[in-house]
Amino acid sequence: MKNWHISLILLCGIALWTGCESKSPSTENTAETPKPEVVTLTDSTQQENAVEQQIVNLTAADFDAFIQSENKVLVDFWAPWCGPCMRQGEMLHAWSEAGKLPDTAKIGKVNVDEEGALAQKFGIQGIPALFIFQKGEIVEKFVGVQDETTIVGALK
Repeated sequence: MKNWHISLILLCGIALWTGCESKSPSTENTAETPKPEVVTLTDSTQQENAVEQQIVNLTAADFDAFIQSENKVLVDFWAPWCGPCMRQGEMLHAWSEAGKLPDTAKIGKVNVDEEGALAQKFGIQGIPALFIFQKGEIVEKFVGVQDETTIVGALK
């Protein structure tokens, strides 16, 4: 009887370690999509320089324009019900506030529950999924919670 308990504990541990499985993407389209919500974070260690890092909530309407950049762009595919996604989001905000992310990098977030077509387009099967884009092309992909060294290194 103890064997199934051990199996269940192992499966839960593996699921938490690798991230959540995304729900099947919705194919619903809305007639009009609101402008992306922008969260502005000011780097307190460099207040005198007024350095700001923005994390933008992306939709299908503004996604393509957002990733067309000469500089690297990080897109975090996430869902509000996913614990590892929430942890990764908190980490991104903390690194941004602390000025640890390159000033030239842009950061966006895609809620896979609300933007199922984008999740499907990029083959998102596990979340959090972090994609690095440059000039509209994917240059690197990560699945699961990533540490500061990995993300900062990928954005340089």
